[in-house]
Amino acid sequence: MNDFLTSFSSNHTLLWALLIVGVIAASAIGLHLFWTAVFRSVAALRGGPAKNPEDGG
Repeated sequence: MNDFLTSFSSNHTLLWALLIVGVIAASAIGLHLFWTAVFRSVAALRGGPAKNPEDGG
């Protein structure tokens, strides 16, 4: 696997860059969805809305 990644990154630089950007984008979307679910579940457990209108949110 190490030889494959080394040769792939040196021979196909554009595809390698797109792969890296795709992995970063997918992890950012995954983390966003995860933390959104966590914060909404905590708000539901506390019995209040996720954003309080009195707070201006």
